[in-house]
Amino acid sequence: MEVESKYTQDVSALDQMFVLNSAGEPISLSAFASWQPINAPLSVNHQGLSAASTVSFNLPVRHRRFNSHEVRRCC
Repeated sequence: MEVESKYTQDVSALDQMFVLNSAGEPISLSAFASWQPINAPLSVNHQGLSAASTVSFNLPVRHRRFNSHEVRRCC
């Protein structure tokens, strides 16, 4: 779905959005959905079709039980 840019500036614009039901009557989005403003990333990384994250860390030498080439995908 695409909307005019004036409707993308504020979450209150969602109160002015409607969809048509099977009878052609307008139904407010709030009749079947809810929303609230939150902080979220501007983009999501993907590997194939799945969302992906990169995690990196360092361990002190005495806690290293494996070499990096021994780490395998577990899931």
